Amino acid sequence: METEIIGEDFLDFKCPYCGALNSFPTSAAGLARECVNCLDFLVVPAKDGDAARKLPLPMESSRIRLRKFEAGDWKDLLEYQFEDEDEATGWIHTISIPRSTETRPPLYLAAEALDARKVIGTVGFSFLDPSFNQVELRLTSNKAAAMPGVELEALDTALEFCFQELNLHRVISQCPAEDSERRRLLNDLGMRQEAEFVKHTCIAGKWISVVWFALLEEEYFKDAPAEPGKTS
Repeated sequence: METEIIGEDFLDFKCPYCGALNSFPTSAAGLARECVNCLDFLVVPAKDGDAARKLPLPMESSRIRLRKFEAGDWKDLLEYQFEDEDEATGWIHTISIPRSTETRPPLYLAAEALDARKVIGTVGFSFLDPSFNQVELRLTSNKAAAMPGVELEALDTALEFCFQELNLHRVISQCPAEDSERRRLLNDLGMRQEAEFVKHTCIAGKWISVVWFALLEEEYFKDAPAEPGKTS
């Protein structure tokens, strides 16, 4: 639910998916929200009566396409995330249907290798606040794909999606403290380590420490290259 600012006007517009009328405060302009009717994600327009945008998907980098999962992706998921067809197809069906719950279910996107036309990773976006301003980012990847640098590229594209398209305020990610490879990856993305929680999570009877990394919107754009024709 939006926190209304006293005296603030509202933006009225139709959902780009189901056509239902939505109304959000002007402070939500350009931000991701969910339709009051179909619960799908949309981007609030800048002006009253303007058209809202669907999520800007797919997004592509030189080697990766970030997109919604498709029914046929279950075969690729068996290589790194699930053990049988029913489990994989059931999961794809479940994440494809927006659900009304107290906490918004994560948004899952497929990281597809452009050359191979193969899903080699699952990127999860867990929204941490009711206004969809903060996200926890997770990546489950197919190590057998043997594509050096592809995890970095997938997460870099995910950060572009978060900050340049959804205008998020803050993105976090976490990993086991002993996972030096993932820690190095998050550092390479420009994220900074905020905390280490000692013996925080129990996995298979063993307590492990967890490190948290974060990146703010202003930090992301601080070192971003300027658009052609623009100077800082």
